[in-house]
Amino acid sequence: MITAQTIITVVILYLVIINVVGYVIMGVDKKRAIRGAWRISEASLFFTALLGGSLGCILGMQHFRHKTKHWY
Repeated sequence: MITAQTIITVVILYLVIINVVGYVIMGVDKKRAIRGAWRISEASLFFTALLGGSLGCILGMQHFRHKTKHWY
């Protein structure tokens, strides 16, 4: 039987993993931008944030200075 404790553990683990993924893909995309290589689409970046990785994406944007200096 699945307990509430198990569900909470799985949800927390999922959120930690998706936020780490969001952080890492911001770094990978920034490194690719510097090298002029193929980039990760903005749709993929936003989708990762939408799936629960918004904190990781925000921290990655700030740490890697990814898409933070541009005036649109």
